[in-house]
Amino acid sequence: FFLGGREAERLIYDECSAGAENDLERATKLARRMVTQWGMSQRLGPVSYKLSGEDPFLGREMHAQRQFSEHTLQIIDEEVARILHTASERAGDVLTKNREKLDAMAKALVEREELNENEITELIGPAARRVSAGESTNGAPHSRSGSPDADPAPGAAT
Repeated sequence: FFLGGREAERLIYDECSAGAENDLERATKLARRMVTQWGMSQRLGPVSYKLSGEDPFLGREMHAQRQFSEHTLQIIDEEVARILHTASERAGDVLTKNREKLDAMAKALVEREELNENEITELIGPAARRVSAGESTNGAPHSRSGSPDADPAPGAAT
């Protein structure tokens, strides 16, 4: 989500402007929380790696204490980079596959500067429906392994 604008710039202009700085910062913070607070890293597993001892006068980086090794910190950085790289690639793939819609949206934004939801829907169509956990795109329930043929996840309708 945060990296879509950056990837659109890369696709259209073959470079990224400084305007994507905030999006990149927000995406990085989110990816770091995914790894360090929410246990969403396959390499590190379901463990929380929080920094403690934040000092408002010295700033977080100057005073933060960690309860994990330098090696773990390196893995955290690698996992954050992997998540961001994967998200960038996915955003680029989606934009490339939908290049006509991207170009139509860019043209409309140049003409009007702002677009409301109805105008966006007219240009690119309605938003895709999100698939919830336990549901496949063809309506068959998914298992935790993601296979529609396996046993349904607990609580899934059968």
